[in-house]
Amino acid sequence: VTEAIRRSRLVTIVGLGGVGKTRLALEVATRAEISARAYVDLGATTGPAISRVAIDLGLIATGEPRWDLRAVESVIGRDQQLLVLDGCEHDRAGAAAAVEALLGSCPGLRVVATSRAALGVPGEFVVPLLPFPDAGDPRGDAVELLLDRAQALGLPPGTEERTRAAAICARTAGVPLAVELAVTELVFGEPAPDDAGTSRRPAHPEAALTSAVESAVATLTEPAQAATRHRGRARRARPA
Repeated sequence: VTEAIRRSRLVTIVGLGGVGKTRLALEVATRAEISARAYVDLGATTGPAISRVAIDLGLIATGEPRWDLRAVESVIGRDQQLLVLDGCEHDRAGAAAAVEALLGSCPGLRVVATSRAALGVPGEFVVPLLPFPDAGDPRGDAVELLLDRAQALGLPPGTEERTRAAAICARTAGVPLAVELAVTELVFGEPAPDDAGTSRRPAHPEAALTSAVESAVATLTEPAQAATRHRGRARRARPA
């Protein structure tokens, strides 16, 4: 991603929720050669995307996209600046319009965006961020992440812990956030909490993977959803 932002003024990191898009974008920002940086979380507040950009740049937003765009353009001007636009799926159309307008009027601006689907802005460089492959591999990255988090809580490393970690990670579909939440099961023998705060056993890996894929497909346009599902049915219909 760091290399891509040198070649393209807009790089969008695309992936499922919990896959690590925000962390990756922030890490890229710390390594960027541009000293002026701004971070905008589109999921933190409501309102037009460009108005939220204005607020995070220290401006008084009017809530009217046309005037807020002009205010942001006047602040950035021709300066070299990196804008991290996080959570664009919360207002993808607004984010796309804001980014396209700003890139057109601010020649020194570069944008790293995160979203569950590409913005569709001309010149966009899309980087897909996928879950860990082979989450149940005892020597895989998912297990290493889980063991790292467990050791931070005082769990000593060992062969038995690695085997248990592999079994737990196999049920997370390789999503990093799910792996991290599973640390309670590895350390304390308790299942990770669900969204309501109650404990439950992780779903079967096939069910978890199906849910993750359906969530990703739901972010696509209707024609793309239809094409994806048609292709999936065709693949399943093929003889073994």
